[in-house]
Amino acid sequence: MKRIYPHIKVIFFLSLYTTFIQAASYPDMSASEIQLALKKLNVLGSALYLAAHPDDENTALLSYLSKEKLVRTAYLSLTRGDGGQNLIGTEAGDLLGVLRTQELLAARRIDGAEQFFTRAIDFGYSKTPEESIEMWDEEKVLADIVWIVRQFRPDVIITRFTPDRGGHGHHRASAILALEAFRAAADPQKFPEQLSHVDIWQTKRLFWNVWRPAITGTGLDTTRTPYLDLGTYNPLLGKSYGELYAVSRSMHKSQGFGASPWRGSYREYFLLMAGDFAISDIFENVNLSWSRIPDGQPLKKLIDQAYHEFNPENPADIIPLLLKIYTEMDKLPDLYWKNIKKNEVLKILKSCLGLWFEASAESPRVTPGSSLQIELSTVNRSNFILQLDKIGFSSIKPDSNIKKQLKNNIPLVLNTSIHIPDSMSISQPYWLREKSGIGTYTINNIQSIGLPENPPALSVSFTFNVQGVLLKYITPVIYKWTDPVDGEKQHNLEIEPTITAEFMEKVYLFPENIPKQIPLKVRNVNQDRPLKIQLDIPCEWEVKPAEITLSPLNKDEEQIVYFTITPPETTTSCEVMVSYVASISTMLRHPVRVDYNHIPIQTVYPVTSTTFTRIQYNKQPWKIGYIMGAGDEIPSILMQLGFLITELKEDNIEQINLSDFNTIIAGIRAYNTNDWLKNYQNNLIKYVENGGTYIIQYNVTRGLVTDALGPYPFVISHDRVSEEKAAVQFLVPDHPLLNYPYKLTAKDFENWVQERGLYFANNWDARYQTPLTSNDTGETPKPGGILYTRYGKGVFIYTGYSFFRQFPAGVPGSIKLFINMILSRLYDDRKENHN
Repeated sequence: MKRIYPHIKVIFFLSLYTTFIQAASYPDMSASEIQLALKKLNVLGSALYLAAHPDDENTALLSYLSKEKLVRTAYLSLTRGDGGQNLIGTEAGDLLGVLRTQELLAARRIDGAEQFFTRAIDFGYSKTPEESIEMWDEEKVLADIVWIVRQFRPDVIITRFTPDRGGHGHHRASAILALEAFRAAADPQKFPEQLSHVDIWQTKRLFWNVWRPAITGTGLDTTRTPYLDLGTYNPLLGKSYGELYAVSRSMHKSQGFGASPWRGSYREYFLLMAGDFAISDIFENVNLSWSRIPDGQPLKKLIDQAYHEFNPENPADIIPLLLKIYTEMDKLPDLYWKNIKKNEVLKILKSCLGLWFEASAESPRVTPGSSLQIELSTVNRSNFILQLDKIGFSSIKPDSNIKKQLKNNIPLVLNTSIHIPDSMSISQPYWLREKSGIGTYTINNIQSIGLPENPPALSVSFTFNVQGVLLKYITPVIYKWTDPVDGEKQHNLEIEPTITAEFMEKVYLFPENIPKQIPLKVRNVNQDRPLKIQLDIPCEWEVKPAEITLSPLNKDEEQIVYFTITPPETTTSCEVMVSYVASISTMLRHPVRVDYNHIPIQTVYPVTSTTFTRIQYNKQPWKIGYIMGAGDEIPSILMQLGFLITELKEDNIEQINLSDFNTIIAGIRAYNTNDWLKNYQNNLIKYVENGGTYIIQYNVTRGLVTDALGPYPFVISHDRVSEEKAAVQFLVPDHPLLNYPYKLTAKDFENWVQERGLYFANNWDARYQTPLTSNDTGETPKPGGILYTRYGKGVFIYTGYSFFRQFPAGVPGSIKLFINMILSRLYDDRKENHN
């Protein structure tokens, strides 16, 4: 195959590598960081760390490999963590995956590693690797791992888990697939369609990064097993790898993984799972020098010279040597290491020259077919003579010859206008552009597989002439602004649709069989013709009018239109989308921003949709005090049913009379995120004793502010029911939670999403009642999903059932069960009065 298609392979590899460089930045390095980068130029080796999710990686090890061993290092997370929880906001599903992707990239900017992904979706907790592999479609995810191994070419692969150690099914599946990929990447019979783009690759060995508590259990002979001292201190960084670990690990803020640094010697061991035996070093018998490639050996001497002659007070002194190194690398036959090391030299040259450049757009977003003003700026902050030779916009616009000398510390500013092609795609994360399956994303372009994020929507190349050597840097077009608190902020230019539309709510509840007007906010971003809009409802709801015609709106003008919706008589739920009618019907989208200080702003354009849910309910003025937890959207949905919601917070709860509320609800993880609750818990239990109803939704075991959540003891466990279709049995058929105001049946537990629940109780006082039980296939029943007790005159409930997932999906049965919990005291009181 190599002989038939050599030109295709070379062209593809170069374009793939350019994609990675475009997505990378060229950060300014301090003198000590330049020294470290010079040392790294002489190391030709690579290590790939592999696990299942964001936050599974060992950031201390990644820091050590990248900045101490100086090898090219990457983390391959099979999923983007979209099935997890969110401690800092309401993002869930795809949006949580976008957030956690960026948290990984923020971590990589600290520990120096690169980041890759497969097409696998984090579909939620999985108890067996067999289920995970089946859901993911083994061949697809295995092909992705092999693809990444063949392009990254790791000398060693390191897994976080093993096939039989890791607990969570995703974890163990990641190790099973890693072992398969280790062999398959070197087999030309495996995924031969890849070989017109990349070569097969034989990794030297595959290790398990042994967890320290597991060392004894493995019977590991530590005298014959490689280890690394991750407590090593790096004077060029002014930090140990235990300190870098903490900063990098703490980027996983949505998961509450803030970490403290550790200092001092810390050995981490590696157990061989496949490949060549090693005793002293994980890279034992791996050539990490320039002699591993043809004609590479002379470069070592030049790089050594540059390192020893480097003057931190005048970095530009070694520019002639770096230029010679750069031109010598151009002669190398090995494309892989040539491109990697040339890019490293470009970064060093930029910092030694104090070179700065930027392409800044006049607006943060632009539509296909429109024009955009861009300011191009650069400054040479050294005494070294260089010239801005040309500026390019790839295929959008011909390169412009500039030929201007850059004088020391004198900025050069140029302005240009470009036309955005009509064919340019909107800035939707590439893995969300097509409708996905349950277990894997649909990605049609093989070149995208593995990439952590989209390449920039628009990039600019700056080509500099330095002593006759042309240095080309590619940088994204950005938009920047000044925040009054944080100072300058920026994000990459976004390409947005010409028309957007957005519903006001994720779910609309119809408690009565009467028409309701549903507003839809339409925004004309940049379209100059009339627009016909219709709702696409795949079930029997009455919609009037069938379509709405909008006259041309002004640019950026918004208009709210109304559809009148009449629900059916029976309980049902239906997803609704919006399309505009042109030559073909096209789904409208709307922008959603993911905006946190620890990551760049992300914009996602999901298809505009909502859920209509018909659920019979007689509204009554029931007062609820709500203690917000993490990422909770339940209050807004309860308000649609007429419940009167007051948020209870640390700064208002002292002034509020709790007896004014019929029910108080604590949101998910409220006892993990609200430290003040430990001081107010007695008041809440007293509220129950005096006749109130208090509902606590799930909390995780780690970081509880108090262990005494209820009036009687109970223990939260890791028990869960991860199968959303798992059968639910009624243990106490006449229980208030199952009978008032709704008499629940098995049908009410149909169409739940992702899971039944998590963090159930597994040990409780006999005074608690457990009206429901459920379990995953092959497991014992888990009745601790709801604990109910009367205490004094009131009611206390703890529930691990996942209402926080079901409510935004408009699942009718979950809403009924929750209303039953809210009103359960009424049932008991009426029953007592009747008796």
